[in-house]
Amino acid sequence: MTGTAPSNELATDLHTFLRAPGQRGVSGWRTWARTLVDGQDLDAGDLRELWNVILAFDQALALRVRQPVPLPDPAVIVAGSGKESFKTFNVSTAAAILAAAAGARVVKGVSASVSAVSGSADILSVLGVPTVGDPEDIPRELDRRGLAFVPYAAFCPVYADRYDGVFSSLTPFSFFVPASVLAVQATAFVYGVADTRVGLAARAIAAARPDVPRGTVVSTVLGPGAVMDERAPFGLHHRADLDERRVVTSVIRQPTMPGAWAVSVRHRSDHCANACRVVAALAPDGPAGCRASAQLVELNAALILWEYHARRLPETDALARVRSARQEGRAAALLRALQGQPEGATRRAH
Repeated sequence: MTGTAPSNELATDLHTFLRAPGQRGVSGWRTWARTLVDGQDLDAGDLRELWNVILAFDQALALRVRQPVPLPDPAVIVAGSGKESFKTFNVSTAAAILAAAAGARVVKGVSASVSAVSGSADILSVLGVPTVGDPEDIPRELDRRGLAFVPYAAFCPVYADRYDGVFSSLTPFSFFVPASVLAVQATAFVYGVADTRVGLAARAIAAARPDVPRGTVVSTVLGPGAVMDERAPFGLHHRADLDERRVVTSVIRQPTMPGAWAVSVRHRSDHCANACRVVAALAPDGPAGCRASAQLVELNAALILWEYHARRLPETDALARVRSARQEGRAAALLRALQGQPEGATRRAH
């Protein structure tokens, strides 16, 4: 897709909101976005038109999408919508580290929190893990560590400046923008969305980034008013698998979420506590209270590894590999390396 002039009413509305200064424009934008998300007739065509308006608004992003950063080897884009109603300690950040420790090459989008206690950028800041400010440095980071944490604004500075901090709940852009703006020559993506319309998200990302041939979108409904933008072992798991423009959706009914599990994986009260949970979930011998967190991280890391291996590796084998990477200490060692620590050093998150 390329940036073009607005061609329908939704596109015209977004064009206006992006350029409307002040709190009055923000308030109208929020109401408009909430109405669209709550409606049942939002489709991939609508999202494609909105993407065109975003590209027209942010020429730097448009250029990046036309010329994605070349990556000499396979890599997986990992991103999430955020704004979920069941908020975790930031599972996707830990899962990206674990998947990289198991051999995947991962480009993970990061941002500060808007709707939860801690976003990925907040966690990484506490841990002392740097992010990649210049997209051109991503290949080098992948060669060094197999993992690049990249702020979304590095690819869409103009749009991010207008969008960041405006919305605390899901928007139409949540279905596709976080993954789509990471303009690298990836072979696949893994995207979590806090909504059951995973097929819509997969089709929207495919339309925005037709250069990425495969991808998986996940969401889990743990109970009434409790939706995760991650894969979980409990509740109703929604999934969409994209393969060369074809989208297959599935719903898996799983056991009811135990209360103790919810306590273990739910987000903590501050950035340091959430960062400590990430460290414990990656540790080979973490405390007993962190076993549920470690297993949740493994489940999501396995999906990244599965996509990295072009789905030729059975998901059960991918899960076994990421578990071994954690239990053998490779995930903890990678985290220390990302922190710039010498081999064998330890560091507390607080």
